[in-house]
Amino acid sequence: MNIKELLSRYTAGQRDFRNLNLIAANLRNINLSGANLSGSNLSGANLTRTNLSHANLTGATLTGANLTETNLTRANLTNANLSNINLTRTNLSRANLTEATLTGASLTETNLTKTNLRNANLTNIDLSEVNLSQADLHGATMPDGAIATI
Repeated sequence: MNIKELLSRYTAGQRDFRNLNLIAANLRNINLSGANLSGSNLSGANLTRTNLSHANLTGATLTGANLTETNLTRANLTNANLSNINLTRTNLSRANLTEATLTGASLTETNLTKTNLRNANLTNIDLSEVNLSQADLHGATMPDGAIATI
């Protein structure tokens, strides 16, 4: 499925887009709120300023993607691969990142308020400018390799 067809179907009310291959797709500034993109491959995609709030990205691959200023509020990213991804100024509040891999991700000024990061892999990232207020980090592998017991 190409991007034009995806947007046309979304506009017509379809929300189920599982297992799509959208490698290096330009999905910048679009609304896919509530879409089911579980199992999809979005490696290298440009999702800058895209609305993915309430989206299902369970098991999705987003390695090397650009999600700068993207809205992922309440999105489900369980078991998603977010390695080497740009999440600068992204809103992930109340998102589910259980067992997600964020190795090498850029999280500058990212909002992770009340985010579920249980058992997530957070190695090789800088959390110094990240809002982790009330985030659940239980079992997460932290940047220094320690396992969070909070």
